[in-house]
Amino acid sequence: MLFSICGTILILSSAFANININSKKSLLTKATSILQLLHSLGSYFKRFFQTARDQLIGGGNTQRNKRLCICEGFLFVLPVIKMDKKPKKKPPFGLILLFGTLLFGLVIGLGILSRRENTLKRIDISTPTANSGSSKITPIQPYVPSDLENIKIDKETFRAKLRSCYKKKDEFEEMTWYYDQSSPKFTNANAIECYIGKDATKVFLRFRVQYLSDDWLFIDNAIFNIDGVNFDYIPGKVERDNGGGDIWEWFDEPGEGQALLILSKLANARSAKVKFNGHQYYNIRQISSRQRQAIKHVLQVYKGFLLHYDK
Repeated sequence: MLFSICGTILILSSAFANININSKKSLLTKATSILQLLHSLGSYFKRFFQTARDQLIGGGNTQRNKRLCICEGFLFVLPVIKMDKKPKKKPPFGLILLFGTLLFGLVIGLGILSRRENTLKRIDISTPTANSGSSKITPIQPYVPSDLENIKIDKETFRAKLRSCYKKKDEFEEMTWYYDQSSPKFTNANAIECYIGKDATKVFLRFRVQYLSDDWLFIDNAIFNIDGVNFDYIPGKVERDNGGGDIWEWFDEPGEGQALLILSKLANARSAKVKFNGHQYYNIRQISSRQRQAIKHVLQVYKGFLLHYDK
């Protein structure tokens, strides 16, 4: 029985292999192969069942039938093995890819070199360069915000304005602060001003507003009316304190953006006032000419620093 099963496996595997190998043949050839296969399978299974019957009832030439089953299986495999021709070897895909990449890089490199050569040929050798005596190198101009265009300053005026500033040095932060002489020295005073901070690497402007009264206002925002035009300002943080029956509120923020715009307008304004809006109430105050002149003074010094007039 074991020999019969082995023969069956050989026949079936070779049959499927035979059909697969001949899949590229013509339809007539395929039909002929299938008929031959069916005929061989019929003969084989007839002998297979005869062998099985002889083993069960003990009759017939069992050993002979076993050998025939195995032989028929191998005989059916032989044509299949013969037909299984070894395919021709193809070049490895990696080698083809490497060769193609090298060829593509060579073409691109030659194209770039050719284009560069043509570009160099078009250069006018008479064009002055940075190292030639006929050319002039324009120095990089320092950055000055556009809001300071109406603030006029020159070197001589800057030096005079700088000498008249009130200076305060912070030895721990290595910073020097520049104020107008009229700037209040304490927080419990009314003020609308700006001042400058400067160290070895940078210079910047600050915008400070102080409100003094005998009752809390709890300032949320301020509206500056400058020559009839309103400019809104919302401070980031408002500080508060009190003492001796008075209260004072203030904010101190970077002098840039809307703050710098308001300061530049105040510096050249003919009249100006501010409305402080609180939680429930508001208060309107005039901005004096002395305050406006102090703002202009500090802005002139600030612009002079930006133009490196202090060098």
